[in-house]
Parts: sequence; C-alpha cells; structure tokens
Amino acid sequence: MDTAEHDTQLTLVLPSALEEQVIDLLLGHPELAWGFTATEVAGRGAQVQFEGVAEHVRGRAGRVQVQLVLTRAHADALLALVGEQFAGAGIFYWMTPVLRSGRLA
Repeated sequence: MDTAEHDTQLTLVLPSALEEQVIDLLLGHPELAWGFTATEVAGRGAQVQFEGVAEHVRGRAGRVQVQLVLTRAHADALLALVGEQFAGAGIFYWMTPVLRSGRLA
C-alpha cells in the first residue's frame, strides 16, 4: 500500500483496561488495513488517574500507547470516532506531522 499521503501520526494513550475494545475498533477501520502499533507503557504525572491500590503504591498507571500513521483527514475522523465511543475514558492523544513513511523492501 502506498503511504505517500500518510502525513500524520496519531498517538493514543489509553487505560490498559480499554486495550481490546480500542484495538477492535481500530481493526475495523478500513484506513488502517496496513496496520498500527500498540505498546504497553506506564503513565506518570499529576493528571494520571490510577486504577487500584497497586498503581498508587508504584506511582504509575498501566497504559497502552497506540501509534497510527494516516492522512490528517482520517486521523481527525478516527479521533472523533474514538472520542464518541470512549467518552470520559481518559484517553490522551497527540498528532504529529510525518515527513515520510513506507516499507523497506
């Protein structure tokens, strides 16, 4: 698949408990047929909501970071969809420009 027009990286950081639901939503999105990555990460900071005593004691919250590269228009649409489906779930996001992307042969 030609990724020449994929000019935006959308990063989502979500509570670990939402991983399967969000991944299922993304897998059903036709613009993401070529894939994305998901990595376990630890959330830290004053705005991070902890789930359970263990996270409070450790001082970090289990999160999953999902990174997608797609067009800006599709990134905006996907972000709106995730926002509707998971309103109030505490999903953090950011978008950054992508200079170039593709697969090495």
